[in-house]
Amino acid sequence: MGHPRRLGGAPRLFLLLIPHTDGRLLANVKLDPEDVVAVRTAYTWVEPGFHQSKRHWVSIDLTSPDYRADDAADMVEDSYRLVLSLLTRRVREAVLLADTAGSPARPTWQW
Repeated sequence: MGHPRRLGGAPRLFLLLIPHTDGRLLANVKLDPEDVVAVRTAYTWVEPGFHQSKRHWVSIDLTSPDYRADDAADMVEDSYRLVLSLLTRRVREAVLLADTAGSPARPTWQW
């Protein structure tokens, strides 16, 4: 017998919270490569993805004095939409169905 088949293939991540050894709290998000370059240029609190592909991931320094929660929330939502688009149709429909079953339109997490 082989390995059990995972629903939708490999697991997909859109956000990782990482307590850095230097005391900072980082949020890694996956973005389109063009967006990675743009946000790293535009925000001092965004850096190359810590322990992730630097082409597709950025780290948001949640402890930076310049950190802007609204802009970070937009990046998280972009990451979610990107990863959702990479799922199989069946899994994507299941996620969207769960979203419409009472979840808020915008994430309610706070940093």
